[in-house]
Amino acid sequence: MNVPTFGAGWQVRADLRFPDGAGSFDLQRRVRTPFESAAPGADPLGRAMVAYHFDHYSAARARVRCSVAPDDWLHAAYLFRSAAELPELEQQALARTYGRVLDVGAGGGAHALLLVGRGLPVTALDASVGACRVLADRGLTDVRCQDLWAPLPAAETWDTVLLLMNGLGLPGTIAGLQRYLRQLRPHLAPGGQLLATSADVAYLYEDPADGSLRLPMGSTYYGEIQYQMSYQQEVGEPFPWLFLNPALLVDYAAEAGYHAEILAADDSDQYLARLVPNA
Repeated sequence: MNVPTFGAGWQVRADLRFPDGAGSFDLQRRVRTPFESAAPGADPLGRAMVAYHFDHYSAARARVRCSVAPDDWLHAAYLFRSAAELPELEQQALARTYGRVLDVGAGGGAHALLLVGRGLPVTALDASVGACRVLADRGLTDVRCQDLWAPLPAAETWDTVLLLMNGLGLPGTIAGLQRYLRQLRPHLAPGGQLLATSADVAYLYEDPADGSLRLPMGSTYYGEIQYQMSYQQEVGEPFPWLFLNPALLVDYAAEAGYHAEILAADDSDQYLARLVPNA
């Protein structure tokens, strides 16, 4: 069974094995531990990255709690992958990247550093203070440590905006995604593009007996999932993550003023999309 991926570059798929034995989920078990009380200002994933990068602690890992799955672990090593370790969809995205680049949710800089190596100017944006320390220390000269919703300079534009490693899920909900797409539009230069990856998670709700879908009741879209991360004793705030099926992406992108094209998909229900503003 395949399991989705989410942010800061973490792939959570039962068929994938990560560096240093990072874990996988079996969502059919439908067992999870309740979320914990969070510490104000906690940055668990950032702390794991700092431990890995600055302290050379190769076993650094953050625990991940999910609203539809048992606990698992995200190894910091995954956020420091080489070009050869990137999945095919991410490699395709980087091959299509041009011009001035905004890497949203840059994490450990795996994508940004490869693009800088090609001579592209890259702005690396991440809300994690720890991640931003790592990004700067790894040689990135334009690092923005800010929340996804914090305004960007009004006159600043980019040719390519990257939302990789299921970065399309960063806004958390369908409404959040549409809001974020509208927020980004003035910051795309003429001829600009947004490259993003996501996954359709309808299969998580398949009945193994007959293959029919047993979607949860209520108004929430089935791909809106809650997560919480912790590192050692530091517990972060729960946060939403969106997994949007490609047909819905095309529709909701159009409502937000974009044309969306699905460039590629893999056998794990993940896909790469290109969004360009409508004329």
